[in-house]
Amino acid sequence: MSDVKKAEAPKHFQGTPLYKKILTSKWFQLLVICALLCVGIYMINSGFATRGNIRNLMRGSVVPGIMLVAVGPLLAGGGIDLAAAGQATLGGLVLQMF
Repeated sequence: MSDVKKAEAPKHFQGTPLYKKILTSKWFQLLVICALLCVGIYMINSGFATRGNIRNLMRGSVVPGIMLVAVGPLLAGGGIDLAAAGQATLGGLVLQMF
């Protein structure tokens, strides 16, 4: 027989309905804040939600996304390496010279 315990949910989530878990999660709250910011900016400047602007936003997030793929496991594993932003800046400056 094995003495392995079954993983249990945190006590404040035990018996809580799924919709309450989702509504109280920090990820959902962050998503709502981002959506409200996008709607607010669109109401101020109707050119915000154009196809060209969304394409530019996606292009601008490529390099940070690639760096996140490389640095994310280090941060999650506890081997924190916060020098990645400095390395990206240095790489950008060196590439700008050419």
